[in-house]
Formats: sequence, C-alpha cells, structure tokens
Amino acid sequence: LRTPPFTEIRKNCMVLIRGGEDGPDAEALKSTYADFIKAAEELDSSAGLALRGRKGISLIGPYDNTVKGLVAFLEVAERSAALPIAQPAAENQE
Repeated sequence: LRTPPFTEIRKNCMVLIRGGEDGPDAEALKSTYADFIKAAEELDSSAGLALRGRKGISLIGPYDNTVKGLVAFLEVAERSAALPIAQPAAENQE
C-alpha cells in the first residue's frame, strides 16, 4: 500500500480531494476516500495473513469492498469535478 502504483492512487485521490474541498461534495469526497482506504488496508491485511500461511482466508470480500469503495469515491469525484470553477472577475480590463 505504500509502494507504486498504490502510492500514485493515494496521491491522485488527494489531488481530487484538495480540488473539491470548497465544493458541496467535500465531505463526501473525504468520507468515500476514507472508506476506500479502509477497505484496501483490510485487503492488504488479509493478503498478508494468507501469504504467511493462515488457512481459511478469503480475499474476495475485502477485494469487492475495495472495488466498491474506489467506485464510490470516483463517482463523487466526477460529480465534484463537473462543477464549474469560479473565476475571479477581471478588474478594469481594457
């Protein structure tokens, strides 16, 4: 989770969050990102246990939760990015 390409996903998600922090979906961006990261960390933890030989570890549930978390974040991010950006009014343009 702390090596590429996952670090790139984290970095780009944070760019989207910062870009939408003054919009109406700011809290939804933060909460869906937190849900996505929590699910990804659960998947990482389960995979680590399975690699160390623990029996009975299923990765499908944590994997599905991670995908659902990412999709939910992307839906909110797309809505947030679709909002028009307020441009400062040009003063005394001649």
